[in-house]
Amino acid sequence: MTVLKGAKVRLRRVSSEDAEARFALGTDAEIVNMFGVSLSDAKPMTRDAAEQWAEGQANNPYAWAIEVEGCLVGEIKLHSINVHDRRASMAIGIDLPLNFHPAATRASVVLNTPSGAV
Repeated sequence: MTVLKGAKVRLRRVSSEDAEARFALGTDAEIVNMFGVSLSDAKPMTRDAAEQWAEGQANNPYAWAIEVEGCLVGEIKLHSINVHDRRASMAIGIDLPLNFHPAATRASVVLNTPSGAV
């Protein structure tokens, strides 16, 4: 299993053990809105939904968990993969308010910095 590590951020495969951490992150209305989902469609995170999330991510060979200082904060994945053209789109989802964890604000910067030197 490939794990990418930085000073504070680690990308790794999602496992079923991540369901509890995803449940604990809950559903933040501001984040749901930033993901393009209507606030009226936002639903509280349930244990069942968290387990389905973990299973779905674990079964996706192009999805990884984002950890900041050992805590799950979101996921990163490739989608719309075009093997012929050797290209794909990438989605990054940070599932907690940026002020929730001091290092969380650096997670998206690290993931978007070519050298990862943040």
